[in-house]
Amino acid sequence: MPMRSIGEMLSVNLVKLVIRFVQALPSPVAVCMVGKTIGKVAYHFSPRWRVRILRNLSLIFGDKLDAKQRLSIAQEVFKHFGCLVCEMGWDCSRHGIPLDWWVRMVGRENLEEAISQGKGVIIVTAHLGNWALMCRYLRQLGYMVRPLIRMPSNTAAREGLIMLMKQYDVKWIPSPPYYEAVKLCLKALRNGELICLFADRYAKGVVVDFMGVPTETATGIAVLHMRTGAPIVPVVAFRDGYRHNIIVLPMMRFELHGDYEEKLRTIMQSISNLLGEWIMRYPTQWIWMHRRWRTTDWHGPLMT
Repeated sequence: MPMRSIGEMLSVNLVKLVIRFVQALPSPVAVCMVGKTIGKVAYHFSPRWRVRILRNLSLIFGDKLDAKQRLSIAQEVFKHFGCLVCEMGWDCSRHGIPLDWWVRMVGRENLEEAISQGKGVIIVTAHLGNWALMCRYLRQLGYMVRPLIRMPSNTAAREGLIMLMKQYDVKWIPSPPYYEAVKLCLKALRNGELICLFADRYAKGVVVDFMGVPTETATGIAVLHMRTGAPIVPVVAFRDGYRHNIIVLPMMRFELHGDYEEKLRTIMQSISNLLGEWIMRYPTQWIWMHRRWRTTDWHGPLMT
């Protein structure tokens, strides 16, 4: 194991200190107040993210939003992200607040129906609302759910994330390495477990329309579905004040035609359409700072 630099050790210790501070906060209201403050500060000190958010909003909404509206959404995205990061580290049970008060789920019967098929379940979701609480809540209900997580390259962020997942008993599938991640996904499905995959990030695969603009998306969800027969269940989360809603939608069904690649594209396009609709409902709760669209020559205005 390589020796850590002094900077890395300081960063890891700082992250752990911040997590302990957040866990000491007494209520969801306090957690969000701290998170929003962090988000406001980050808005002014993260010009790269700010510009990317504004460009993406211009690309998707065009003339439907003026400059002032785009700026307002960008500010709210930063505040939401600050809340999300703080909420990931907050343990409500330490303060006598049941998780099922803080997080509410609708549509559990849809998940049970998918599980009853005995082929495991592929949960598809987006980085919308507080997606991290979703797996934590499902674990509390007794479901064996394994999110596929693209591990942060930053040592401190990675160790902080691992520490929290262990604390909340969330078993995860790390990626990369990608080949090993696929093997672990197949194994989990064959064991009748739930895997949670995100379908709203850019990745090489097939080109789909995402919120009206073509972009590439990974085909792993479709490949796993076609290979195992495991049902695909969309689950979305969104913030409602200081509480969170998790919506479990019915299993997706597809009419597949054409060759193998066309079938993959049909599945991924259906998923992209569904997730895009939910993102448009709650635009301030999605990660607009991600470089989701890279197959276009569009260049929006640099608005700061």
